[in-house]
Amino acid sequence: TMAAAGEPSSPEGLVSASPSGELTVDGSLMEGGGQILRTSGALAAIWDRRLRVVRIRGKRSKPGLRPQHLRGLEFVRDFSGGAMAGLEAGSTEVAFIPSEDAFLGQAERSESGVWIEEHLLDVKTAGACTLLLQTALPLVVASLVVAKRRARRAGEAEEKSKQRRKLFPSAQRLCLKGGTDVPHAPLVDYVALVLAPNLERLFGLHLAVDVRRRGFFPKGGGEVRVGVELRSPRRPDPATDAGKDRKVIRRCEIRVVSGHKKISQGQTRALAKVAEETVRADLEAFLHPDISQVGVTMAHDSKSLSPGLAFLVVVETCDGRTLGAGETLNAKSDWAEAVGAACAELRAPLRAGALDNHMQDQLLVLMALFAKLGHDEGAATRTVPVASPLTLHAQTCVALINQMLRGEVALTVQEGEGEAGASLIQCKSLKG
Repeated sequence: TMAAAGEPSSPEGLVSASPSGELTVDGSLMEGGGQILRTSGALAAIWDRRLRVVRIRGKRSKPGLRPQHLRGLEFVRDFSGGAMAGLEAGSTEVAFIPSEDAFLGQAERSESGVWIEEHLLDVKTAGACTLLLQTALPLVVASLVVAKRRARRAGEAEEKSKQRRKLFPSAQRLCLKGGTDVPHAPLVDYVALVLAPNLERLFGLHLAVDVRRRGFFPKGGGEVRVGVELRSPRRPDPATDAGKDRKVIRRCEIRVVSGHKKISQGQTRALAKVAEETVRADLEAFLHPDISQVGVTMAHDSKSLSPGLAFLVVVETCDGRTLGAGETLNAKSDWAEAVGAACAELRAPLRAGALDNHMQDQLLVLMALFAKLGHDEGAATRTVPVASPLTLHAQTCVALINQMLRGEVALTVQEGEGEAGASLIQCKSLKG
C-alpha cells in the first residue's frame, strides 16, 4: 500500500494556515533553501493562495533572497497579476497576494502579463537559469493548458486561423539570462537532453532549448531561450513495450562544454577523452551489446564571460527513460573521479528501472498541475518511478504540495527497498 507522502518527513509547522486563509511556509525547515520558494510561489500563484514565506533559506550560510530567487518571484508576481511584498535582496520574508481575478481565469481570457511574445528573466548575476526555469515553467504550462481547454470548449481545436493562434496560443517562449552551467544547479544541457525528453514522454510537454551563450561562475551572462509547447503524450504500447529491458542502455552520450579564451579546446578534448574512458568502464555492464562506442559531443563558447568546464553523461534505456548526471569542473579538478561519481549516480536508477535523482523534484509540481487541470487521459492519476530514497528536495516538494493543496491534489510515495528498488510517486486529483 502507499503511505501518504511527506507526513513522516514533514516537520510540524512547515505549512500553517491562518483563520483568514493565508498560508505561512517556514523556509528554514526540511530542504531549507530555494526549493521552498520555487515550489510554494508557483503553487500559490496557480491555485490563488495567499502566501507568506518566513525565515527564507534559513539553512543556508547566507539566508534570505539572492538575485536568482528575487527574479523568480518577480516573474511569479508579474505573470499571475498578483502582488508581492518583501522583494529585495537579503529579505527573509515575502508575502504574496493573488489577483482578485483568478490567475487561471486571466489565462483563459488572455489577460494580464500571461500572453506576450517572450518572457524575459534576467538574473544579472551567475544565478542559475535552470532554477529560474523551475519557477517559471509550471505557470507557463498552466496558461497553455487552460488556453487549450478553452479552445476545445469553443470548438476551435482544429481551427488554424490567425485569430485562433492569437486568442488560444499553443506555445510560450522564455528568455533566461544568468548562469547556464554553475554549481548546485542542473546544467542547461541536463534540461535540453534529459528533462525535455522525459517531460515529452510523460506529459506531452515539449521544450525547445536554445543556448545562445554559456554562463559560468562568477560572471554568468549566459542566455538560453526556451520554447514551451503542449503536445500529445506518448502512449505506452503493451505489444511493443513488453519484454523491453528497462535496465539496458540503448544510447549513451557524453556532452562536454567549455567557455572563455582561458579554457583551451585542448582541455575540452582532454576532458572528453577521460569521460569516455570512464563511462565505458563504469557503465559497461548496462550497455546494450550493439553499442560499439559511447557518443561524445563537445562545444566551446569563446563568448562566455568567465572560464568554465562542464560535462554531462546522458543515457537512454530500452524502455524509453532518459537519465543524466554531470557537473561543472575546473582545470584542477580530478576529472576521472568526477565522471566516476556521475556514473555511480546513474547505476542505482538503472538497476531500479527508475528516473534519476535530479529528475524527482522537477516533476512533482507538474504532476500536481496536470492532475488538477487535465490535458490528457492519464492526467488525473499518474505514477512515476524514481530512484530510492527520495532526495530532500523531493521530500520538501511533496510535503509542500500535499499541505498547500490539501483536499485538491494528493501525492503518495511507496518507498523502494534497497538500491534496486524504485520508489513510486503517485499523484491523484481529489476533485473533479
